[in-house]
Amino acid sequence: MSSGVRVAAASMELFTQIKMKKDLRFVTYRIKDSAEIVADCTGAKSETWNDFVGHLPQDEPRYALVDIPYQDQEGIDKSKLVFVHWSPDGRTTVRQRMLYASSKLAMKSALTGIMTEVQANDMEDLALEGIQKKLGDDRVHGDLARPFGATLQRLARGDRAAALRLCKWCGRLAGEWL
Repeated sequence: MSSGVRVAAASMELFTQIKMKKDLRFVTYRIKDSAEIVADCTGAKSETWNDFVGHLPQDEPRYALVDIPYQDQEGIDKSKLVFVHWSPDGRTTVRQRMLYASSKLAMKSALTGIMTEVQANDMEDLALEGIQKKLGDDRVHGDLARPFGATLQRLARGDRAAALRLCKWCGRLAGEWL
């Protein structure tokens, strides 16, 4: 269900800034007059996760983009842009929650390339350690892409048997194509 709320052009400019220039730690967004999604506040790169959480109102929903630093499983420092949908339980009206829930797709569609989402309804959902752990352990794309890519390479070379042995899941797919 779409609410008809549109994303303001200025909101997209801040998205481009945080994604490409990487000079902001976070951008929060709110729905203005039930008509458009506008930027609410920004945080400089020097600000922390706790600064971001401090900017979230306790009685209103918000969307946010946050550049979160984490370590991958190899211990390499990285950062990932995460979409946060903040909707505090018990402190917002049903109308607010429904408006933000039905407008989330419009917001996420405008934010191309954002793969990770956090739905937060209370402060426990905003625990940085849990989010960083999820980012560090979130290897689904890498783990599936490597064997699948290798399977496709072996298929291209005509090595059907090796491709089928490499990965049962990939092998089933490859078997359907052969």
